[in-house]
Amino acid sequence: MRPPGAGPSRWSTAARRGLADESGSAGISTFVVVMTVIALLGLGVGGMRTFIGASDLKAASRAAARAAALEHDLGSARSVADVVVRSELTDAGQACENPAVNTDPGPDGFEPGGSVVVQLSCDVSYRGLFTPWSQGRKRITVTSTEPIDCLRGGGSRPVDDNC
Repeated sequence: MRPPGAGPSRWSTAARRGLADESGSAGISTFVVVMTVIALLGLGVGGMRTFIGASDLKAASRAAARAAALEHDLGSARSVADVVVRSELTDAGQACENPAVNTDPGPDGFEPGGSVVVQLSCDVSYRGLFTPWSQGRKRITVTSTEPIDCLRGGGSRPVDDNC
């Protein structure tokens, strides 16, 4: 405490000279830094969810295409691909919302020597992140193609040396 009549304090003199009072600015600076760190962490976690989701979807579509290529008809290939995709996504623990599996024959048809194409789409959610985009989701689509084995694949064409 200052003795009475000691004259103006240096703080009040600084305030009279136009220098800003900086009391409370540490709290504001801390708030800005903390919010920036939280936003960067949210951005990183959202990016990782997208990357891991796309990787899991690609692995599931490859497994589904391999399984579908071993079937003898397109109907069986479609049902097996659907089962394999759901099993792979469950095993991966991926929170894949609204998965859609599309299994079609390749350009040569569903015959030995041809191919089968599995297209898989899924929504990856950003819920739970403390960021402005945390309520959104991203639709990811991946495609895998697998050749139909000449000895095991189905179809109406007989297996020949040109397969």
